Amino acid sequence: MVDGVCTLCEHSVRWIQHHDKKHQFQYISVQSDEGKGYVEKYGVELANIETVLYITDKAVFRRSDAFFEILAELDAWPRRLLFLRRIPKPLRDGLYRLIAKNRYRLFGKRSTCLIP
Repeated sequence: MVDGVCTLCEHSVRWIQHHDKKHQFQYISVQSDEGKGYVEKYGVELANIETVLYITDKAVFRRSDAFFEILAELDAWPRRLLFLRRIPKPLRDGLYRLIAKNRYRLFGKRSTCLIP
């Protein structure tokens, strides 16, 4: 699940699509009707969205854990970034929250979702 009006999120989805050679990822905007169901189910605060959810058959991943789980599924070169997982979780999630909190100011916001 992604914030459908966030420019950073949109670029992230496009980057993932480019490196997802198996075409295994599906995307849901949290602003969509289906997304709102997941928001409620997983307790995401819709008024202050600061996480991506990566939902698999076995688990739900948030923040930096979602980022690294997604990287692990992509083609070869993005997986090279997995070494960053060694950074302590509180530190990497803190950085994730800082970027998420300021993403509209830093990267912009759209009036509509471009993710199909």
